[in-house]
Amino acid sequence: MSIVNQQLRFLCLALLLSVGGYQNCVAQNYVPNPSFETQTGCPTSPGVFTIVGNWFLPPSHSGSPDYHHVCGNSTFGVPVNIFGSQLARTGSAYIGFVTHFGSGNFREYLEVQLTSPLTPGTSYTATAYLSLSDGSGWATDGFGFYFSSAVLSGSGGSGPLPLTPQVSNPPANYMNSWVNWLPVSGTFVATAGMQYMTIGNFKSDALTGVQVQSSGWSWNYTYADDFSVTPTVVLSADMGEFSGEVVDESATLHWDTRSELGTQSFVIERSVGDLQHFEQVGTQTAVGGPDMPANYAFTDAGFAPSQLNYYRIQEIDQNGAGGYSQTIELHSAALVNALTVNAFPNPINSGDDLSVEIGSTKSQPANIDLIDIQGRTVHQYEADLQVGNNLLQISPGHLASGCYMLVVSANGVRSLKRILIAEHD
Repeated sequence: MSIVNQQLRFLCLALLLSVGGYQNCVAQNYVPNPSFETQTGCPTSPGVFTIVGNWFLPPSHSGSPDYHHVCGNSTFGVPVNIFGSQLARTGSAYIGFVTHFGSGNFREYLEVQLTSPLTPGTSYTATAYLSLSDGSGWATDGFGFYFSSAVLSGSGGSGPLPLTPQVSNPPANYMNSWVNWLPVSGTFVATAGMQYMTIGNFKSDALTGVQVQSSGWSWNYTYADDFSVTPTVVLSADMGEFSGEVVDESATLHWDTRSELGTQSFVIERSVGDLQHFEQVGTQTAVGGPDMPANYAFTDAGFAPSQLNYYRIQEIDQNGAGGYSQTIELHSAALVNALTVNAFPNPINSGDDLSVEIGSTKSQPANIDLIDIQGRTVHQYEADLQVGNNLLQISPGHLASGCYMLVVSANGVRSLKRILIAEHD
């Protein structure tokens, strides 16, 4: 992604997406190496996919996503890299790509050959999980899956490929979480010869929705993991609402079905602290019918009030098929935590002290990291925050002029502020 890095240096110097119903979970995945775990080397430079099994850059298109892996250097590592910090949704790797760069219609795409051609006339579901990088000041709704019978090529530039993807993220569904992996999913009917998939933002700048975040660069860089293309499974239960509430340090879940046909049971799963370690915490026998809606409730006494708790419902059919509801997040009111950060003067002359104002909704210890554009931590500080505004003085020392990121983190909450250091007069 050399073009982006060059422009980044120039700039420095000058909800969860609800997926209604159930998601397919028991089906063949036609995407090889879906979470980028198969590789022959470690990423140390931008846009290198020759070390990644199966995936490749579209020929004759100059935009180039980045490969991030736990074995990579500080620029392309996992969880920490030059664009922020994020654990892989599964395994040890993910990709990162630009969906909007502010102007010039700059795009990045990645391509893969499916394990076998899709069957014409058959319905398939395409799914990916996205997370906004910490440094991104823009979240966008620009993401799509395009399926073709041959390798997709560009015209030599880096602009949007002039194609209409078969599956697109809906307008205004912004991929705006710095913490969670948000699903993008949709169904399509295959036509003859479909055996290649290309992913990225196919919309122009004018048609791409942008949601400005509280901090970060005036462009977008998004992480992506866990791609799948599977035959669409028609499940027997028509899922309605799924919600939850915290009552007396227990989680009470509610869901309903509009109709059921051959539904056997519902399995309640919980993951504490992240979206990667779901375990079964209960079951409910299905009681609805084809013309008989049903309401369900389940109380989880194992709810962890001091952490984030994620819940999902798996439907089990009599024929062995099944699928998952959307995932919801629950936590106790005491867990709500927020940080704001400001710094002045900004720009600051090299060698001068920096005043940092941190607003905190809790009394808590915090880590303050100053990170350069290569993703290296050049200074680390600690602070004991009190409720309200906290004014601190830090001494970065004589650092090289350029763009740096001030990262304040406390109890899993993180806030960032971009700092420009200039040569001393």
